[in-house]
Amino acid sequence: MQDKNKIDPKALNQAADPKALAAYLAALPAGDMGGHGHGHGKHGGIDVPREDDYKGHHIVVRTTYRFEVDGRALDVPLMVDNAGNLQCHSLPNYQFVSAVNLVQQLIDTFPEEFGTAGAHGSEHEPGGGH
Repeated sequence: MQDKNKIDPKALNQAADPKALAAYLAALPAGDMGGHGHGHGKHGGIDVPREDDYKGHHIVVRTTYRFEVDGRALDVPLMVDNAGNLQCHSLPNYQFVSAVNLVQQLIDTFPEEFGTAGAHGSEHEPGGGH
C-alpha cells in the first residue's frame, strides 16, 4: 500500500511533461485565461480585460497599458489577474504590483535589449525579442 503523502514519481514525470501542459491549454475554450486578463500590444497599447461574476452580475474591467523606455514603445506580453497583479511572459517567475517595477525588471534582466542608458533615439528597438 502506497503512502497517501508520497508523490508517485511516474505521475510526477507525466504531469511535468510539456505535452501535458500543451494538451491542457489546447482543451481550454478560446480566450479562457482562468479569469486573468491577457494582452499583447504593438506600440498602440495593450488592452487587458479582466472579468468576474458577482451576485448574478458579469463584471468586465478593461485596462490599457502603453509602455515606453527612452521614448521608444515597448511591446510587453502582459497578464493581469483580478487583484491587479501583473505578470509578463518574458519574466515567468515574477509577479508585480506595479507596471513600473515590471519594466525596471525587464531592463535589469535584458539590458542588451535597451542599449546604453540615456541613448534616446537609438536605432535599437527595445523589447523586440520578448
